[in-house]
Amino acid sequence: MHTKNKTSFSIKPFFAPYKGVIVLYIFLNIVLTVANFFITIYLAEFLELLTLGQMQYAMQKLSFIFLLKAGFVFLNYITNIMYQKYANKIAHQISLKLAEQSFCLTSETYAEHDTGSFTERIIHDPTLLMSSFFNITNVVLGFLYALAIIIYISCLQYLLGITIVIFTILSMALQFIRAKIYKKNFRVSAQKRENMTSLTTEIIKSEKDIKSLGLEDKLLSTTKENYGAFFKQNYKTSFINQSLGKFNDVIILLEEFILVALGVFLLDKSILTFASFIIVYYNSFYLSDWVICVRDLIDIKTTIQVCIQRMGELFDQTQYKTETFGAVTLSDTQGRIEFNNVSFSYKTHLPTNTMNSEKLDQEKKKAKTTVLHDISFIIEPNTTVAFVGKSGSGKTTLLNLMSKMYTANSGTIYIDNTPINEITKESLRNTISLVNQFPYIFDMSIKDNLLLVKPNATDEELWDVLDKASMQDFVKSLQQGLDTVVGESGIKLSGGQRQRLAIARAFLRHTPITIFDESTSSLDNFAQNDIKHSIDVLKGSGTIIIVAHRLSTIKNVDKIYFLENGTIIDQGTFTELFNRNKLFKQMFYAENLEEE
Repeated sequence: MHTKNKTSFSIKPFFAPYKGVIVLYIFLNIVLTVANFFITIYLAEFLELLTLGQMQYAMQKLSFIFLLKAGFVFLNYITNIMYQKYANKIAHQISLKLAEQSFCLTSETYAEHDTGSFTERIIHDPTLLMSSFFNITNVVLGFLYALAIIIYISCLQYLLGITIVIFTILSMALQFIRAKIYKKNFRVSAQKRENMTSLTTEIIKSEKDIKSLGLEDKLLSTTKENYGAFFKQNYKTSFINQSLGKFNDVIILLEEFILVALGVFLLDKSILTFASFIIVYYNSFYLSDWVICVRDLIDIKTTIQVCIQRMGELFDQTQYKTETFGAVTLSDTQGRIEFNNVSFSYKTHLPTNTMNSEKLDQEKKKAKTTVLHDISFIIEPNTTVAFVGKSGSGKTTLLNLMSKMYTANSGTIYIDNTPINEITKESLRNTISLVNQFPYIFDMSIKDNLLLVKPNATDEELWDVLDKASMQDFVKSLQQGLDTVVGESGIKLSGGQRQRLAIARAFLRHTPITIFDESTSSLDNFAQNDIKHSIDVLKGSGTIIIVAHRLSTIKNVDKIYFLENGTIIDQGTFTELFNRNKLFKQMFYAENLEEE
């Protein structure tokens, strides 16, 4: 069930700069509608003159009709150009605003929603909104034009007008029934399209894993299910619209038949002139336009409402939470980090893109999984510490809290004795560099990927950080060197090369706090030793935090925190933990056996 959201999103600011253009667009369309109406009137007069045998005046009237039609075609071209230009421009600006808002959302929000939830709202909905908005003018004017024709026909003979009113009431009643069904189906279709988009994105990004694991048939089955659900819903929506539309066509056809039959009867009784009868017959199809315009207005209203609501949801804190920051700017950051009784839980995210959404258990979607329990520790400035533990013990979550990608449910995190929630966004981001386990490399050159974090860096600086990340020799071996484009997500690089490039970016930033989240997990032993050496070189020049994949890489850190089930169960140097903690020693020996 969807409730009306109170959000800060409004489309009015996007239209304000183009008020003059929109007014001109509406005015030109009014001119077109009036011109079209007068063409109909003049055509009636032309037929009257023909029946009276006044050929000279008839030809003059016909020439004027052709001039009006030529002007109509020209103005219609101008309005279409205006629509294409400004509808796209406004849609573009709305998409940018939504994209900007997406940057403000928490990492938890991204974890709780499928990718299609964002791409559809940011890209598809603004375009659909603008096409619907600009269509309103044409539909309203089409409605008024059809109404004018109906009034004109009614003025020719009142019996024709009564017939039109009766059938119009029948058609309107049918349209309101159809509109209620359409609104429900439109939102369901949008949700299924989101699921389909999410699945498609995942398949494209993971195509190598799919092939290597032989999952083509399984994923094809899932794809068929999701695509089938979308197109089945689309068919259902179209079928209902078409069925009710055809029933409405029968009503209109019957109306046109009765009008023509009544016109013939009135013509036979000399109540209606032949010219008037031709006008009634010629314009009888506008009676269907009248109903079509009403239908389109209802559909456009529904589309606009749903699009605005869906886009506004990105600004709704109850569904898409945004990051919150304080007003304190850190100066001369030392890099001290403190966790004081910090706990964190996240919502269990169900893979809605691979399930029938109608069967999802809403209570399970809201279920929470506790990851960290009352965590407390202090990391002193310019020290190197590591967090170890089995998979799922909470190591990565802890780093996400430390860099404020996630927000703690309880407790307080301090940086240099300042609560992290009170620090400004810019100050916090400039204090911490985070190298993820699976870093994202942008579809640009190696040089540009590095310059993203320091635009004024010299080539000498770039080569230096690449050397520290054990990537210098590889880049030099490339034909285009630093200017080599690495493809989307760095697809032209190996997993280890992507990690090295991400580490080089972190070295180039040289922030007071640097976090490595299993960043050597994809490297071979030689490269791993090189990175370990580079990190060791950084010791003392900043606070370094490492989540270790291999315990052998953290022998020289100042302190190790050992986590299990979201709790720190032990801490100390490598030697201390190795001598007193059996589980730590077992993990170390198990790792060495795997490498052998």
